[in-house]
Amino acid sequence: MTPPPNTAPDCDADRCPYADDLVDRIAANVGRHAAREFFAMLGVDVRKPAEVEEFRRDLRFAGFLRRHTDKAIGGVITAIALGALALLWGGAQFVMGGPKP
Repeated sequence: MTPPPNTAPDCDADRCPYADDLVDRIAANVGRHAAREFFAMLGVDVRKPAEVEEFRRDLRFAGFLRRHTDKAIGGVITAIALGALALLWGGAQFVMGGPKP
């Protein structure tokens, strides 16, 4: 269902500057309210700059920790693979009679 056209004398057939301003103000208020609600669910009061900055530091630390954990996991996997290869090499040498002096 399409809305009826604006009938105010200073409005075009499909746009009215008064309605556009009102919609913009309503949208801005709804956006601010939704953001406050969202951050309140996360335990952050956006009206307190100290809490917002602490939240930012927590996010940065979580990113730092994730990046370095990924690198550490790669190192552990590499160490396990090298250890397995060393065991295989040692086992193969043992089966074949060991290294000759």
